[in-house]
Amino acid sequence: MNQKKRNCSFINLFLSLVLFFSLTIPALADSQTSEDFSVEAKAALALDFETGKIFYEKNSETELEIASLTKLISFYVIQTKIKNGELAWEDPVVISKNAATLSTLPELSNIPLVEGKSYSVKELFDAAVIVSANAATVALAEKIAGTEFAFVDLMKAQLIDWGIEDPFIVNASGLNNEDLPGEVYPGSTKTSENKLTAKEIALVARNLIRDFPETLAVSSQASLIYENSEQEESIMYTTNLLLPGMPLAKPGVDGLKTGTTDLAGRSLVATMKQEDRRVITVLLNAGDENNPDARYTETSRLLDYSFEYWEKKEVTKEGESVPTINPVPVQKSLTTEVPLIAQDSIELFLPRDETVESAVTYTVDFLNTEKSLTAPIAANHEVATLAITYKDDPLGYLEPVADPTTLLLTSKMIEQASFLQLTWQKIQQFFTNIF
Repeated sequence: MNQKKRNCSFINLFLSLVLFFSLTIPALADSQTSEDFSVEAKAALALDFETGKIFYEKNSETELEIASLTKLISFYVIQTKIKNGELAWEDPVVISKNAATLSTLPELSNIPLVEGKSYSVKELFDAAVIVSANAATVALAEKIAGTEFAFVDLMKAQLIDWGIEDPFIVNASGLNNEDLPGEVYPGSTKTSENKLTAKEIALVARNLIRDFPETLAVSSQASLIYENSEQEESIMYTTNLLLPGMPLAKPGVDGLKTGTTDLAGRSLVATMKQEDRRVITVLLNAGDENNPDARYTETSRLLDYSFEYWEKKEVTKEGESVPTINPVPVQKSLTTEVPLIAQDSIELFLPRDETVESAVTYTVDFLNTEKSLTAPIAANHEVATLAITYKDDPLGYLEPVADPTTLLLTSKMIEQASFLQLTWQKIQQFFTNIF
């Protein structure tokens, strides 16, 4: 990420605040009343972290340059090595000439690194997460794999393991190859840049938060104290203006990563927690030189839309009957039918203006092919499997998921009738049918 692009004057900051409030207030009102919600970006995606339910998408399967969003993959690989015992946070990392040279380029996001000096894995990791330090990322890549190219192979292997086919990744930082000293990754050109789709980036972010939630303790920090070239303590600030303490701070946002290059434009992966819900958003190439804060204002709108327009609604409730599911006939009992109840409570995300009755279909698969029961029957006897489908879901899930299911159980115990009771019952039915 270019250092120059993130330095702003007081006037620009003031204008950013004005722009933020002018855009978000009317846009949010629209999102609360219309399904025609849209964000200004080349590609975008919003989803529920826990379930993977997609709330919004725009060109989410179009491959685009991702700039420093690349580092999310690097963060995953680094922490995997630590989890597996192949690396420790306190391990020393000796800075190579390559990493030291990269750290001195003024137009790039960096903390200064001294060739031959040792820094801990934790120091470099925090610098990469908080201020998008490119040289720190390269130094960690060299520590883990010997060379950055070998580390890129690890990154690509991880993406392939997640089902991302033939990922175009050529370096660990997300810079354009022309900004990097030395040779380029085999098969790439001097102007190559990492590419993924918004949906693939969302998959990376979700896996990172799910497998390494401690990442959020770092990505939520707005500043980093480091030792400058004069060996004095200096402070650098995050490029994520939605974090606490930043100009466009949004309560609940605790990550995740910005990305900026000339080719990629301005991008942002954000995550926000509100009560028991966490949403992940991806915006690729939002805004331009005339609207440099669009990735923040549009992300803010997208987060509001996701939390306010999409609601988790109860489709079945444990121990209660399910609408449209009829009682089951019972043989050899004075009770001719028994109501069914759901074994589990099931919730689905639905647009707030859709009811469960209009949005959901139920499919019943009886365990008994005769679709009836014979007394005696115990309470909570398993009768059928109920599958629930959001029938007109145009967005689906980030990863394939099966329709939720629950067992249907008998709501009460049914006793077997005696021979005389059954005979008398048949006599009554006979005369009832006659008259």
